[in-house]
Amino acid sequence: MDEVNKMKKAFYTDRLSVNEIARKFKRSWSTVNEIIKLPLDELEDRDKPERKRESTVATQEVKDAIESYLKKEVELGVKKKQFYRARVIFKELKEKGIYNGSERRLQELVKQAREIHGQIKPKSYLPLEFVFGSALQMDHGEVDCIVGSHRMLCYLLVGTIPGTTLRYCQLYGTKAQEAWGDFHERCFRFYSGIFSRVIYDNDTVLIKDCSKGQHIETKFSYALHEHYGFESVYCNPASGNEKGSVENGVGFCRRNYLPGLPSYPDFGTTNQYLEKQCHNEIDDGSLTRTGKTKHEILAEVRENLKPLLPIRKWRQRYYRHVNSYQMINVQDHFYSVPEKFVDSELKVATGAFTIEIYNKEEIVYEHVRKFIPGEDSLILDHYLDQLRRKPGSLWDSKVTQGLLEDKALEAIWGRLFERSPIRKARKDFIEILYLKKKYKKEDWKAAIDKAVECGAYDANAIESIIRMQHAPDKNQDEKAVSEQLGNLSITVPIWECNLSGYAVLSKGISNEKILEHPDKNNLDVDIPKLHTSHASGCSRHGNAMLGKWNGPMADQVIDDYYNLENCSLSSNGGV
Repeated sequence: MDEVNKMKKAFYTDRLSVNEIARKFKRSWSTVNEIIKLPLDELEDRDKPERKRESTVATQEVKDAIESYLKKEVELGVKKKQFYRARVIFKELKEKGIYNGSERRLQELVKQAREIHGQIKPKSYLPLEFVFGSALQMDHGEVDCIVGSHRMLCYLLVGTIPGTTLRYCQLYGTKAQEAWGDFHERCFRFYSGIFSRVIYDNDTVLIKDCSKGQHIETKFSYALHEHYGFESVYCNPASGNEKGSVENGVGFCRRNYLPGLPSYPDFGTTNQYLEKQCHNEIDDGSLTRTGKTKHEILAEVRENLKPLLPIRKWRQRYYRHVNSYQMINVQDHFYSVPEKFVDSELKVATGAFTIEIYNKEEIVYEHVRKFIPGEDSLILDHYLDQLRRKPGSLWDSKVTQGLLEDKALEAIWGRLFERSPIRKARKDFIEILYLKKKYKKEDWKAAIDKAVECGAYDANAIESIIRMQHAPDKNQDEKAVSEQLGNLSITVPIWECNLSGYAVLSKGISNEKILEHPDKNNLDVDIPKLHTSHASGCSRHGNAMLGKWNGPMADQVIDDYYNLENCSLSSNGGV
């Protein structure tokens, strides 16, 4: 076409003759005359080569075979839903050796044949325009991602406002009603109000049946619009175009916020990230056709929303039996409860991310919900009473697997195992674990770390540390007491935790080494002084309690250190 344009320009603009143009472009006079006289569109059509070669795939035999299927449908009065699909025709023609092309090409041939028979009609759509805030569209899509350390199929729920590019999304491990309810709550709070209409597809959580031309809603669906007061609108089956805004929104959020194979530590972190991305999109975006910012559009939307209601936790509730392993089964995942509830019926409230277990109206425990097949939630505290009675099963119990991944607990078990027989080591270690049941988890963990730092590997020492953490501040205590006592000269004793004695016992410092040390008086080892309970002698048990040791061990350490056979009273009340 470039040469044609040049020839036309030479004739009409440069005023060259046909003879001159023919010599310049080395074309015949007849060709030049034809190019000059014909309009460009006819020249373009003339340049397109006609397909003379017949297709080796779409042969007349193949077309006749397709026609036979369509005639058979008409003769038998087959309903549209049971028409022969292109895939079925493709397989049968392949088997018969009639067709040797691709499935896609056969689909085109079947479509052309149906159009000739009037079975496929061109579709037309009505352009829609919504008042901002008058409706919200909701849908979900599947996302492959890693949560924690497991790869799993998750569900991305998305809520969009038609006529805008305002989107909100959250990720869930299930698409059951508790997830839908939780998403409604979050979505309305993100947009700062409740919409008067919500448009859905025909998800089975919301619709029981839509096969007879009407939508039969589930109890959960009724509960949603009864609580929030909106009108539910459902699309026709297989009509995603009726909620095109959210269909596009699902794809946008999946491609832009969760590309590739994203990895997150938990659902909480994931959803915080997604909500932040949705806010950033509003902060940085605008509507291209009108030039309005998304903040301005959101302000218009909020003017048409109803006020928010108090937060509601959407749960499925039912009763479950506690088996002899102290577990209840919720959707093929086991969740533990304390031993006293064995063989009883407990109420379970299943949330999007939690499993709450109740005894009547009192909560027993709240578990993090599990989604990975074969994963259970067994809580160590629930089995400590059994472990006390059965210490031999300490490391064979499922609930203690992975316990020694904690470096502090590993150090404590290693020390107990070195210095005591295996059965006693197990018992002592279980007593340390039992403290976790008596005190707050954070206090227990802090005490464990402190105990390892101090070299104390005894349950009593660790309990002393926990109590010390909550002891009143010395200055504040003295000030408060002095204010109450007025001008009385009374010294208020302050309790202090001294673990140096434990360091001697737990670290295994030999008493003979202490006695043989050349600078034994300056050793950084605090052996508690002996005090007499009577003027005539001393109480070994009293000294054991003073040093926070058990009696026999305290007697041995004190006797070795002072090399005494009988107690004698010194001038200062010590030995």
